[in-house]
Amino acid sequence: MGDFGGGFNSGDFFSGVIASIEGAISAIVAALNYMWKVLVEAINFAWNALLAVAKVLGHAVKLIARGFVHVLSDIVHGRFLHLFQDYLDLKAKLTAWLGPVLRILMRIRQLFQSVRARATAALHQHDSAPTPVPCSLPAAGVSSGRSGWMIHW
Repeated sequence: MGDFGGGFNSGDFFSGVIASIEGAISAIVAALNYMWKVLVEAINFAWNALLAVAKVLGHAVKLIARGFVHVLSDIVHGRFLHLFQDYLDLKAKLTAWLGPVLRILMRIRQLFQSVRARATAALHQHDSAPTPVPCSLPAAGVSSGRSGWMIHW
């Protein structure tokens, strides 16, 4: 390179500037490469952490689901079957206890029906117009009048 006089060497000047720019560019490229490597490592770490969390959550959901199924099967096969058996036992006991009571009630009903049939037949023999018949027990079709309980036919 030429000499401009006064001892200024342009080649040394420009080579120094170019070397400085080249050093700055090299430093920027090295920093970008380092940042890229850090970014790739951070993304890999985040991805692996996300996969690990998803795996743990998947196992937790499976464990909870298995526990829920176990509890339901225990309730259905254990508790509900016992409850159903208790229901059948109670039904049998009530049927055994209410059987005689219902037979007595049916006999009383038949008695009242036969009394009603005889009273109706007697009324039709004496008079064609129905009249109230005094009765001492209240029953279906019974109303309270001035003279006590009356069956209306």
